[in-house]
Amino acid sequence: MVKMKSIHSQGKIIGTLVTVGGAMIMTLIRGPAFQFPWTNHNTVHHQTSVNVVSTQDQIKGSVMIALSCFSLASFFIVQALTLKSYPAELSLTALVCMIGTLEGSVLTMVAERANASIWSINWDVKLFAAIYSVRKNSSLHSSYPSDIR
Repeated sequence: MVKMKSIHSQGKIIGTLVTVGGAMIMTLIRGPAFQFPWTNHNTVHHQTSVNVVSTQDQIKGSVMIALSCFSLASFFIVQALTLKSYPAELSLTALVCMIGTLEGSVLTMVAERANASIWSINWDVKLFAAIYSVRKNSSLHSSYPSDIR
């Protein structure tokens, strides 16, 4: 339940609106492709094809990011309810991470069944994204349970 008069609740609502709004801006505004120092800069023709994005793709991206924000907010609500009956925060966090890893792996196997190279690890933006995602998600799961209650 959200207590609208509480400064903490107001901060969370404003933070959610800023996050969703920022995500929408990031998907709707076209900009140059970002190159890391260790990526191959000889793919000029690929970079120009990346910047050509249809309006339909931008709308799909915006909807997917909005659903992602809604899903994460829903997850925190469910997590807060779960912690009331299951107070072992660390084991709950480990369980959630293991189930998420399993679900992501199964989804990847189904979606990329014809492309075995998707499992290769190279020094590129995909490795950076995976490391950042693990770091970001582990810090979220380890810090939020005590803050939610």
